[in-house]
Order: sequence, then C-alpha cells, then structure tokens
Amino acid sequence: NQEESDRIATLMYSEPIIPNTEINKLNRFYPDVSFEEYNRGFGRIVHIHNEQDHLLMIQEDKVSKVFVNRSVTYNAQGGAQLLGTQDVVLSTAVPYAGTYGMTDSRTFVARGSRRYWLDPHRGAALSLSNSGIDEISTYGMRGWFSDQCRDLLEASNKNVYAAYDVNFEQYILHFEDADKVVCFSAEKNYW
Repeated sequence: NQEESDRIATLMYSEPIIPNTEINKLNRFYPDVSFEEYNRGFGRIVHIHNEQDHLLMIQEDKVSKVFVNRSVTYNAQGGAQLLGTQDVVLSTAVPYAGTYGMTDSRTFVARGSRRYWLDPHRGAALSLSNSGIDEISTYGMRGWFSDQCRDLLEASNKNVYAAYDVNFEQYILHFEDADKVVCFSAEKNYW
C-alpha cells in the first residue's frame, strides 16, 4: 500500500547526466533516497532559483541558500563553513538574516546580482544582493505596501505580477485587482 505524503519543504533530485557520454539519468528519481528535507516550520518552498554554485530557496517564512555538491558545517560559535565536494547532493540550508519569505513566485525577478520579490505577510518588497536582504519598501512606501499586502492576503482572487524594465533598470510590481503599478530603481533607491 502506498501512502500519499505532503512534502512541502523537500527538494528532490534525479540521477545525474554524465558529460561526454550517452548516459542520461535525469528521468530517474528514487523518492526513498533522492531528497533533502528542510525545516517545515518555515512553511512550504515557494521558489527556487539557480545561482550557479548554490540554489536560492525561498520558503513562506525564510530565505536560504542550498549548496550543490558541497556540505556546510558549523563551528562552535555557530558560524557556517563551506566544505569542498562531498558525497552530498544538497547541503543543509544556510539562512539569510531576517524573517522574510514569499507566497507567490510570480513576484520574483532576477536581474544581475540582485533578486527582487514581494513578501505579503510582512507587507514588504525585498531585494537580495551581495550585502544581504534589503527591505526596499521602506524607501518611502512602507505604509502603501502594508495596505496593499493586507488587501492581497484578505482576498484570494487578487494577483500580483512582477517584471524588470531593462531600459530604465527598474523592478516593476503590478497589483492586478487594484490596477496599480509601482517601479523601484535600485540605482537611486526610490519608487
């Protein structure tokens, strides 16, 4: 008898493709062993983004990086240390500072070294760069975002979409039901 399981905070992976051969096992998954379980207390995994040497994993209440083919150990002071290649496909989650998350991956945009998304539970628009997570909605729009996100959470039929304007270098959020559009310029830190 098979039982259905709800793995809301699990990443599954396939067997590898072996370069310069005809061996391709990307269609082979072994649910008993080919997965890594992450903290369910942070909610479901909403979005995963490939960052070359790691994955950006955004759950409902936490943003973390997960290294691929490398493991992470912690020293006595709680600091993370990255080890070289190990017999591990996915590392433990290395969380970013702050309690942020995401509920809808349609608000996520990646441009250059910056990542943008909306966190309605905290009423915040966010940016992730090399210096960490920045709450960009605090640049003159905190109250407005708080109101829009509250309305978004209260109604199940409201949608928000994001895009990036490469001509003006702006992150764009469109609140469909309210028919409102806001744009953020990272260069000038204003909406």
